[in-house]
Amino acid sequence: PVVFICIFLITNIGYLSMDKHDTLVDDEKNLSLWIKENIPNYDKVSIWADRGPIFTWYLQTEIHYNKDTRSLDKLSTFLNKNNASYYITSKNCTIPGFKIIKTIGEVNLYMNDKVI
Repeated sequence: PVVFICIFLITNIGYLSMDKHDTLVDDEKNLSLWIKENIPNYDKVSIWADRGPIFTWYLQTEIHYNKDTRSLDKLSTFLNKNNASYYITSKNCTIPGFKIIKTIGEVNLYMNDKVI
C-alpha cells in the first residue's frame, strides 16, 4: 500500500505540474477583445470563423461556424454568398476579396473588401 500511495502521489504531482496552456486559445481570446474594442458594430455584421463556437462564447453574439474545408476560391464565393463581413481563421492564406486587418499570434481576422 505504501508503494501504491507513493506512485499515486508522484503521478499526480507530475500531472499537476504539466503545462496545459494553449496559445491558440489565448490568441483567440485576445482577438475577440480586439474586435470588441475596434469594430463597434461587430454584433450586427456577419462574422464567420473556423472555430465559430469559441468566438460566439467570447463575443457573446452569433459567429457562424465554417466547418467545411474549401479551396480559397470556393471559400471566397461561400463567404460572399453568405454576406460575410469578417472571417476568422488560424490559417495564413490569401482569400480573394478579403484582406487581413489584424493578426494576433496564430489567429487572423480578414475583412471583406466590400466592407467600408
